[in-house]
Amino acid sequence: MINRLLNSSLAFDVIKLSDTITKIYEKICNTHGITTQQWQIMLLLANDISLAFNQHNLQKKPLMASDLSVAMEVSRANITNLVNVLIEKKIIDQKVDEIDKRKKRLVLTKKGLDIINAVQPMRVRCNESLFMYLTQAEKETFAMFIAKCNKALE
Repeated sequence: MINRLLNSSLAFDVIKLSDTITKIYEKICNTHGITTQQWQIMLLLANDISLAFNQHNLQKKPLMASDLSVAMEVSRANITNLVNVLIEKKIIDQKVDEIDKRKKRLVLTKKGLDIINAVQPMRVRCNESLFMYLTQAEKETFAMFIAKCNKALE
């Protein structure tokens, strides 16, 4: 009985933490006219090594929308809508694949790179304040716990 209560409490605490972090990042992104999902796409295209997908999938070519769908674990239709908005905002651009002309690769524009560079200092400050009370060892343990939880949910 105690374990079930502890597990439930932990799950709700993780949800609350996730919601709080999401709200903070939404505020940061909104100041630059983007959503957190759009920002995540931009970071994927920039090959930000902080993202698990980029750690496990070394990019030899710019990503395609199908790659983004896998990375973000959302439907292809959802990615198409997000990509179209970013193209309209001139944050990303589509390039025809050099080998297979049917494929469209996605690249950041100068405007997209400028937004990433503008958001980065706020991202760093947010992350530093989030983890400022944890030692390096605690951060590594926390990362290990998150990885184990993610593996258990697969």
